[in-house]
Amino acid sequence: MRLPIRLRLTAAFAVTLAVALLAVGGFVYVRFRADADRAIDVELRNRAAAFLSVRNPGPQLREDLLGLSDEHFGQVLDRGRVAVSSAQLARRPLARALPVGFRNAFVVTRNEHRNVRLLVTRRGTTTLILASALDDRDDALGHLANLLALGGGLTFTVAALLAWVLAGAAMRPVERLRAAATSYSASDLTKRLAVPSNNDELHRLAVTLNGMLDRIQESFEGQRAFVDHASHELRTPLANLSLEVELALRRERSAAELRVALESVADETARLERLASNLLLLARTTDGLLPVAPEPTDVGALVRATTATFAARALAEGVELVVRADATTSVVLDPIRLRQAVTNLVDNALRVTPRSGVVTVTASSTSDSVTIAVTDTGPGFAPSVRDAAFGLFTRGPTAHSSPDGAGLGLAIVAAVAEAHGGRATIAVPERGPASGPEHGPECGATVAIVLPTRGISP
Repeated sequence: MRLPIRLRLTAAFAVTLAVALLAVGGFVYVRFRADADRAIDVELRNRAAAFLSVRNPGPQLREDLLGLSDEHFGQVLDRGRVAVSSAQLARRPLARALPVGFRNAFVVTRNEHRNVRLLVTRRGTTTLILASALDDRDDALGHLANLLALGGGLTFTVAALLAWVLAGAAMRPVERLRAAATSYSASDLTKRLAVPSNNDELHRLAVTLNGMLDRIQESFEGQRAFVDHASHELRTPLANLSLEVELALRRERSAAELRVALESVADETARLERLASNLLLLARTTDGLLPVAPEPTDVGALVRATTATFAARALAEGVELVVRADATTSVVLDPIRLRQAVTNLVDNALRVTPRSGVVTVTASSTSDSVTIAVTDTGPGFAPSVRDAAFGLFTRGPTAHSSPDGAGLGLAIVAAVAEAHGGRATIAVPERGPASGPEHGPECGATVAIVLPTRGISP
């Protein structure tokens, strides 16, 4: 289980402080001991110099120079035998084969074992050994260690408690933001977090969270609008189905009447199937993009094959269907998604083109892109509709009169284009003298998708 941030901050500070206190305390202790040893070494060196500076001292003087106090003593060895020794020492040599220089050692005096600092000096066959007891130094070091432990412990405790308080104070605004965020619900997405006036991390956090809430509100409202529109679009064919079945069952019907009713039911069922398929396709978007499975595709052949499926319908509606799919190189894209886009473009164009009109499907390519365009001679797009034509459930005035229009066709076209890294566009011709009020704001329109020839990996 992870610890709270406040506790982790305090623990991190405490560990860092403990390491710092140990480092400083260790440095002070080692430096104090080195200074104490250096002072003792100076005293031993001075005693050795005084002893060696006296020529032919008498026995008493030599013993006095070795040390009279309980803290200072020594010996003079001649060829390894004790020639002169301090009163504190027995007549046994302190050492026989010690190298020249300073060192710490334990020696046995008449009363006890002593921890001493030794200086060994040799001149010819004579060895001078001087010693200074380290009792006072050890006591001072022990006292220093106690002071450092006590002071460090108190400092650590006070600093850790202060860090706990400061961490709590620092986390309190974050906790207020958290508490405010938990009070929000899907029933009211208009609330926003209070932004602190200081331009600091909390200010930026609140701004970021408010931006996230804006995106959530926009997404939620879009999903709610999608569900509302989908419910509305599904209600009409379902109501028609229910009405047809109810009328067919209300009284005895002849075979011809039942056939007509079943054909109407079949039409409504096909409409429901198309609508459900389109809704499912749009629901599969991930991060706003449809999933694609790119593979090398002959765009010209795909456009010709897809358009050919509308030949019978165009003939029945009296619309001329023209295909101009130039030979294009093989492009890596998703043929299923592209076929859906072309199908929707041609279907929309046939739906709005009057009898004796023309629908032209073209496919062309350059070194960088492939363009598929469908041009019709229908009423065109009103300015109020044109800007939002690729949105969900957006329909023009003509589409409202068509029982098949649900306002999803161009949304799917745009989604397919964006999934391939391309774009969907609408172009309308300038209104000429031949255009009249019966043709709407403009006469005809061209809807196209432009897809890049690179950047889609199979």
